[in-house]
Amino acid sequence: MIPGPKGKFLTGNLNDMRQDFLQFLVDTDRDYGPVSQISAGPVKMVILSNPDDIADVLVKRADLFYKTKSTKRLLNTLLGDGLVSLEGADHKRHRLIMQPSFHARQVVNYTQVINDYTKSWLKWRKTGETLDIVPSFADLLLDIVIGTFFSTTLTQTPAIRTAMQSFSRALDLQIRSPIPLPKWLPTNLNRTVADALQKLDTIVYSLLKERREMKTPPDDLLTGLIYATDEDGKPLTDKEIRDEIATIFFAGYETTTTNLSWIFYLLAKNPQVADKLRAEFAQTDINVTTSRKQLPYLDAVMKEVLRLYPAAWLFDREPIEDVTLGGYTIKKGQTLYISPYVVQRKTEYFENPTDFNPDRFLQPANKELPHFAYFPFGGGPRVCIGQSFAQHTTTLILMAILPRLQFELMPNQTIIPAASATIVPKHGVMMRVNLLSYCGYDQRKHLTPKCIISCGGGGTQSPQ
Repeated sequence: MIPGPKGKFLTGNLNDMRQDFLQFLVDTDRDYGPVSQISAGPVKMVILSNPDDIADVLVKRADLFYKTKSTKRLLNTLLGDGLVSLEGADHKRHRLIMQPSFHARQVVNYTQVINDYTKSWLKWRKTGETLDIVPSFADLLLDIVIGTFFSTTLTQTPAIRTAMQSFSRALDLQIRSPIPLPKWLPTNLNRTVADALQKLDTIVYSLLKERREMKTPPDDLLTGLIYATDEDGKPLTDKEIRDEIATIFFAGYETTTTNLSWIFYLLAKNPQVADKLRAEFAQTDINVTTSRKQLPYLDAVMKEVLRLYPAAWLFDREPIEDVTLGGYTIKKGQTLYISPYVVQRKTEYFENPTDFNPDRFLQPANKELPHFAYFPFGGGPRVCIGQSFAQHTTTLILMAILPRLQFELMPNQTIIPAASATIVPKHGVMMRVNLLSYCGYDQRKHLTPKCIISCGGGGTQSPQ
């Protein structure tokens, strides 16, 4: 019998899950061990937190574990048959076709687009303004996604932005909807989904038609998907391209938005870390070719934020036959939960695991961790295909913003992580903005709102 919290007679652990699902998972793992069981009414889910068992599911025997039917049913309406829902040979074919568009060498080609949109975002910032950084970064990331996906003209961008925003709202409602309802029912959710689908399909199919007629198409994601082929030379159909664009948007837009929000929240809470980052930037010859590998402290900060708030915080799987994991028999079709959020907060692997401490990733001992003690982008054949794109985008945005802006947390707010498609700040994160003038001298003396270029540091003027 797999151990776990008893729960109520009819509802199981639903009340505890609804109150704080993230903490409930952490507490269950702590109290019942690396193989535990929870229930939502009559439905039972097994939680795995041992890195060896996780490697077994995600890598060694990945062909025996599929995404759960409930998750695929939940997302299929909007995402169609993209990488999230495909299995077996179909998943492998699509991944091989798409891989070149997300190779590190190709991702670098998006640098100028990312920098241009970030500079545009910076121009709107003013000293003393207050903003919720979550929707503000969402606006920035939406522009970047549109620019790297479609290389659009100014006349096309508003229509694409509207379609993507509608699609994002529909996805959020769909994920939060506890019970799947027939599509023909005139509910608010069904109307929102239908409107989002109409807008997205109209714009994507229009762009596909236009792109196929171009003699010299731009080197962006859409062109990459149109001309990519599988091992037999067969390309994706327009429907398959549409589904993959929807899937990539779902997997990359909100995850990078929330990751940036958590980064700047933690930097505001730990200004000494922000100072060290600015010092590292000042001592490095920053240019368009600078990568995270040349900035070890930035790399450590990004890793630590993803440890505390992993972009993909929960994976679900179900075995296609009876299997043994951690000494227990798991029946065919049983739902398995694997949570990087839980594993990456275990004291067995990280000292003081709830503390924000980037220095832990600069220590040699960290290299001895089991592979699946830290896996914010998953692993195995379903490891996040957009990992390089997300990290490159985040790196460029941080290098542009940190030397020029200082964010200050507004008082009287409690920042609560909430489980959604990603781990989001439940009530947002209100910040006050201070403009900085970037110079190469001592950070604490010169990187302040009062710093002026005439200090002799030869910095660049704040974006006003």
